[in-house]
Amino acid sequence: YQTRRKTIHKRSESTIKTNQSSDGCLLGRTSGISITDCDRRIKANQFPLTERMKNMEVSGQNINLRQRDNWVAVIGSRNANHQELEFTKQFAGYLVEKGNIVVSGLASGIDAAAHEGALNAGGTTIAIVNTPRNQPIYPKQNRALADRIQKQGCIIHPYTSKAIETEKGMSHFSKRLIERDVLLARVCPKIVVIKHAEGLIEGGTRYGTHFGKHYGQDVMRIDCQANLFRNPETASAEIWWEMEMDIEGMVQKLETIVQ
Repeated sequence: YQTRRKTIHKRSESTIKTNQSSDGCLLGRTSGISITDCDRRIKANQFPLTERMKNMEVSGQNINLRQRDNWVAVIGSRNANHQELEFTKQFAGYLVEKGNIVVSGLASGIDAAAHEGALNAGGTTIAIVNTPRNQPIYPKQNRALADRIQKQGCIIHPYTSKAIETEKGMSHFSKRLIERDVLLARVCPKIVVIKHAEGLIEGGTRYGTHFGKHYGQDVMRIDCQANLFRNPETASAEIWWEMEMDIEGMVQKLETIVQ
């Protein structure tokens, strides 16, 4: 696999130097992050819901959820091309061989390829989903993959009740997908977007990158030639609704949960 031998190019979309440590973990921290109004609301935990979601369930293997230094989120488009999907599998395999745990959202496209690549390499992978444990995994085509993840990793279910599908505009189910992305950004110290072409990080992926920067995580884009770009430009990612999930409450729960 050529990526293992190839030196990651010292190019950056924000002129920040990129390095790789001897243990295979991606290094560095972002700084100078602009915090928008919705970021401040999340930081201050000032959404006015009286009962915010603080409980979660975990299915799968007994994994130490307190130790997250080696968690690497691998995310990207649901509509990725064949080259990006194949590279994602190889890259995820490389990460777990270096002792990392691959984290993603079990969506179609890059997410599924990241989980599959980690599993195929005999590593551990964690999925953070928007469905409760007693509801079938979404999307349905990834349910067999979810079974594999539970045998070699675990699935984090931040919600314990089914979404209500009676709202106009953005559905409750869709809002939970985005809140799931915010949680992923909060708990993963390294976030890598698989995207070969230059340009804005858009779609659902933008929530992971935007809030990753907000939380001070390492946020990077990698292309299919293994060129790594720090702090990629991201489209606007605002949350205008009252968040159902208590992000910091969820993090605290990870510190105490026993499977």
